[in-house]
Amino acid sequence: MLTASVLIDISSEPDDLSEPRDRRRLYVLEGIPDGARVIIHVGTRQHPSPDAVRWLHAHSERLHIELIGATGPIV
Repeated sequence: MLTASVLIDISSEPDDLSEPRDRRRLYVLEGIPDGARVIIHVGTRQHPSPDAVRWLHAHSERLHIELIGATGPIV
């Protein structure tokens, strides 16, 4: 059995919630094979942008998506 995990970092807060930066980072979800584990690092952000949430929801049926955060900077 072959498994895959992908880490995507969206921890930097966008300047404007309408900015598509999260979408550009999450666009790779399109090419990730079904059943893969995807770890989304949100860092100290309060929440992903609405755009990121839409992308994650669109792929949540075929990917194992996990959001991880941090209470401070990752060293």
